[in-house]
Amino acid sequence: MKTVKLLLTWLALYAAQATAQTAALEVWMDKNVTVTADGKTVTYLTVSEKDPNVNYIAYNMTITLPKGFKVNQVKQGREYVNDITLSERATNTHQIDCNMPEEGMLKVICTSTSNYEMYPDDAEGNIIYPIFTVGLVADPSTINGTYDVEMTGVRFVRYLEDGNTLAAVDLDHIEYSEFTVTAGTDFPGIDYNLPSEGCGTMILPFDAPIPDGMTVYACNGISGNNSLMLEKAPSIEANTPYVVTGPEGIYHFTGKYRALKNSYSTPYMTGVFEQMKVPEGNYVMQNHKDTYGVGFYRVGAVETIINPYRCYVNALSNEVNAFRLVFDGADGIYSSKEENDELVNVYGTGGQMIRQRIKRSRALEGLAPGIYIIKDKKYIIK
Repeated sequence: MKTVKLLLTWLALYAAQATAQTAALEVWMDKNVTVTADGKTVTYLTVSEKDPNVNYIAYNMTITLPKGFKVNQVKQGREYVNDITLSERATNTHQIDCNMPEEGMLKVICTSTSNYEMYPDDAEGNIIYPIFTVGLVADPSTINGTYDVEMTGVRFVRYLEDGNTLAAVDLDHIEYSEFTVTAGTDFPGIDYNLPSEGCGTMILPFDAPIPDGMTVYACNGISGNNSLMLEKAPSIEANTPYVVTGPEGIYHFTGKYRALKNSYSTPYMTGVFEQMKVPEGNYVMQNHKDTYGVGFYRVGAVETIINPYRCYVNALSNEVNAFRLVFDGADGIYSSKEENDELVNVYGTGGQMIRQRIKRSRALEGLAPGIYIIKDKKYIIK
């Protein structure tokens, strides 16, 4: 264990040398894995490495697994140890170990006390790519579904051309493996409550169709007047944060579960699957009637908690206190200075007519806070 700790420290020292040496390194997992979540069936995952130019000395990586997974234990002498084994490329020259410091996070490290290079082949001289195999067990609480398991933080160690200097090589992308889990716990679905303002945020752990009456928007930018630019989405994609509008009420969603992590982010928004504290400097949706009405307001020093299946806007600016909403390029904030006095009809988000043949400049006067539609454009009023 002392050697493992020393190498972990050493690997961190060489981060600056890794960037220029990643071109030929390939590391991957089994692409499709089927798991029976009964608490006893062992599923084996193999990780492979290929580099035609280099034989590596050591490596470490992190594999993110669904909740409910653990490393299988096998008896070794009088003790039980982690079920992880090296391939023929390093059976007698290296040591491998793993642990799970937190649920869903599997850390793997392989070292050589004498800094031997791994072989590129088996004992017969045949080129092989697998480097290790780990046995996994999923307990019955694991949610049935399909997960994109991630492999990150991949670092390999090599000798430089002088044969003495050690340097690290980092994999420059995330590797994925599709895990299909059965025999576990079925996810019951989500009852999403859209408030009286007719506007909210939402993230789902599965793909789903958009229900009647609801409109779903993805944030794709920020305009010059500190408004979020929202583009209508054709369907709901798993693990994607959205702004949604529609009639007040409860909407039920079901689908094949795909959430590997507790939160997912785009460049503009973050959605969560459990109750969380929103970091200071980010923005949460609120209805401030004395300013912009419904919008995203900056979180200060006061603790702000966000509920599951909701989203917040990332800390995009240190100077902006609030972001307004722009739906498909139309300004989402109603202005009483509208000069066009044509007669228009006003509709609610459910399609019901609220007002008929009224001057546009007065169309929204006196209405309750919420979202209204005039000539296919949406307006938020205080």
